Amino acid sequence: MTSAHLSGYYFLSFAFIGTFAPFFSLYLHGIGSSAREIAILMAVMQSMRLFGPYLWGSWTDKGLPLKRAIALTTLGSLCGLSAFTIASSFSGMFIAIAALSLFWSGTLPLLETLTFAYIEDRVVHYGPIRTWGSLGFLGAVLAVGKLLDLYSFTIVPWVCGLILLSLLPISLVLPDALPRNKSRMSGHLPNFKAALFQPTVLSLLGASFLMATAHGAFNVFYSIHLSEHGYGGLEISALWALGVAAEMLVFTQMPYLNRLFSPRTLLITCFAAAILRFAVIGWCVASISFLAFAQILHALSFGAHHAVSVSSINRCFTGGNQTKAQAIYASSHGGGTLLGSLTSGVLWSAFGSGWTFTSSSLLAFGGMIMIIIFIRQE
Repeated sequence: MTSAHLSGYYFLSFAFIGTFAPFFSLYLHGIGSSAREIAILMAVMQSMRLFGPYLWGSWTDKGLPLKRAIALTTLGSLCGLSAFTIASSFSGMFIAIAALSLFWSGTLPLLETLTFAYIEDRVVHYGPIRTWGSLGFLGAVLAVGKLLDLYSFTIVPWVCGLILLSLLPISLVLPDALPRNKSRMSGHLPNFKAALFQPTVLSLLGASFLMATAHGAFNVFYSIHLSEHGYGGLEISALWALGVAAEMLVFTQMPYLNRLFSPRTLLITCFAAAILRFAVIGWCVASISFLAFAQILHALSFGAHHAVSVSSINRCFTGGNQTKAQAIYASSHGGGTLLGSLTSGVLWSAFGSGWTFTSSSLLAFGGMIMIIIFIRQE
């Protein structure tokens, strides 16, 4: 049942993300928060990813079991969200979101490390397990979108809280596993800094930072962008769901794609898709057909990019260093999303949606150039 427990945790954790990411900004917009306040609050969620994953990763390397760490981050996330529901001021919401983010920022990197430790060298099993996360996101975004058409936007934080509460019992029955090779080592870990400063690793982290920055405007303003152009809650959730369905498909096909193409080729394709996707979102919002096409590209700009990056980072490190490596990757991604979230608020207010998403395309172009120049074909 251990695979089922991992799949279940992926399902519910991404159901939380599928409720929070598309609809929390709409909730903040609905209670009267300004574009600047929304950008700041959503950016706080990303700012903790700069150091939160590394903090939790360091504790697990010092002896805190991965299973117990995930249980603690789940409980802490629930407490932070509970504090948010009773906050009545911007400063109170800021503190509560910061607390939620500090704990949640460590959850997924720890889960990724636990999953790779559990499947060991059977990387082919990662896609089917991770697909349950996409399924959870898909189910949540469709269900909550329908609920928003029936009820008030005020249900969003309560749905998030219910999902986190459901995660607690599953976190207690996750498999006990150590990062690969750690149980066979006598306390000596390979040089982490030497592995980290490999040109390939630095390029992967830098490109990931740019891809995450490019997604900042999407994460904060996509639902608002659609709402301001006349799309209803069900249409918004359907577009989000389409992106996740495409992501699920690519996750199931990653073993096949990995056999056909090199990581470098896959990454270049992912960045090219992101360039096109954000341009379409920014300038073709009047056409739901173009928006649907852009969401299908989510399979590459997020799904394939994430799968290739995570597995490549995992291969570049050994033993207990893999926990810190995944934390560093999560931090680079979080730093990029933080920068993208903050700058998108400024760009949105000053230049509007079209040029904001155009800046996302330019950032993706920068990431593609980095991969082309610095990542070798093998």
